[in-house]
Amino acid sequence: MTLTDPQLHADWLAPHTFEWYSQLAKIDGKYSYTWNSSKPEPNRETVFTDKVSELITIQKVLDAGCSSCPLSHFLNI
Repeated sequence: MTLTDPQLHADWLAPHTFEWYSQLAKIDGKYSYTWNSSKPEPNRETVFTDKVSELITIQKVLDAGCSSCPLSHFLNI
């Protein structure tokens, strides 16, 4: 089986460029992505959240994430 290089598609936009973010904003009227995993727990998201939860009790945290920062809101940072 031969896979096609997605960069060769006529509508390809390089990730994390102005054009790429503009396209995301046009889809829903804002830049957002729900990052909900379809994997059963524990999955990478829950393991990461658990580890961050342990660390922030003893350290200051700067969230340099993107979008609406749902993890920051969940952790109240």
